[in-house]
Amino acid sequence: MIERYTGFPFVRRRFEDIFNSFNDDVDRDLVPKSDIYEEGNSFYITLEIPGLKKEDVKIKLEDNLLVIEGEKKIDKEIEGRKYHYCERASGTFQRSFRVPDYIKIDSIKAKFDNGILTVELPKTEEEKKTREIEID
Repeated sequence: MIERYTGFPFVRRRFEDIFNSFNDDVDRDLVPKSDIYEEGNSFYITLEIPGLKKEDVKIKLEDNLLVIEGEKKIDKEIEGRKYHYCERASGTFQRSFRVPDYIKIDSIKAKFDNGILTVELPKTEEEKKTREIEID
């Protein structure tokens, strides 16, 4: 397909295509898809991490950066088994999310169900008291 557009967006897109071609597809398969939403008095981050157990995942918060990391293991060294084709990726992954200052650090919760990790980040009262101020 021939692109009609020139200029920075075109050049940037081409550069990204070239750069991404150097990355192994397996690495992209390991990065879990995520959603971030707000409901009630909390923010939620969900990640798809099928095939893992909760013991395979670590979560930490440091300097307002929530880091979720884990390792997906596939044992390909089983005696008598000869793989002809394998699309499933194995290796480590890490996702980081900047969180606001008004999160109750001591009340953060995480649950893991059917390959979905959900992290709840409750807001403090300070954020809830935020209001719009009219300009005179």
